[in-house]
Amino acid sequence: MRELRRILLSMSSFLFIGGEYPQREFFMAEYRRGDFIACADSGLETALAWKLKPNLVVGDMDSLSDSRLLEGIPGERIVKLERDKDDTDTEYALKLLWQEGQRNVCLVGGGGGRLDHLLALAALFERDIRPDMWLSSGELVICLDASDGEAVFGLKKDDTVSVFPLGADTLGMESQGLAWSLEGLSFPRGGYGISNKSLGPEIRLRTLSGRALIILPYPLRFHSRRESGQRLL
Repeated sequence: MRELRRILLSMSSFLFIGGEYPQREFFMAEYRRGDFIACADSGLETALAWKLKPNLVVGDMDSLSDSRLLEGIPGERIVKLERDKDDTDTEYALKLLWQEGQRNVCLVGGGGGRLDHLLALAALFERDIRPDMWLSSGELVICLDASDGEAVFGLKKDDTVSVFPLGADTLGMESQGLAWSLEGLSFPRGGYGISNKSLGPEIRLRTLSGRALIILPYPLRFHSRRESGQRLL
């Protein structure tokens, strides 16, 4: 685990989970050599199919189509869980990544399937231990707060943009490039703004108070957080 901690502190993490995925070519545009690849249960199948070498595999492995998929992975990289447990495989993997110092985790997959699984993934963003982003088959979900500065997204005209508040604090935001500006609006818990539209070719968002969950079409033309200087991850 000491070696795992050293690796985690030096890179971003992608956590592959079950469900529908973005096209491989879109994901590979975000991936950088050295990024940490974690897999929760059947997420391993997609990571291997995409020729990625998992640094960590977590789960009870009940969703794997073939247990032999684990044979090529060093035993110290596998965390086998009991089938009956309080946390899902994704929750456990996320907690392990955070325990080892990683705060920049992107979920990959998770679309389609059971509604309760989808809602459980969305609920993870409400927590203190949470993902930073989520790439599904056709959407990017991103968590933004005031520390992120201005986030800039390259979108086409009429692309859909939806905003949901996270946590108990009232959400306040600034925006440019949206058909219906977010300036001066406040979103209490349970409120939301769905089906807003991009005016193109980009939108700019800044969170003033609270924390926001932003849902955008994927892939993007570009994305940046100007004050923090991050790439998509």
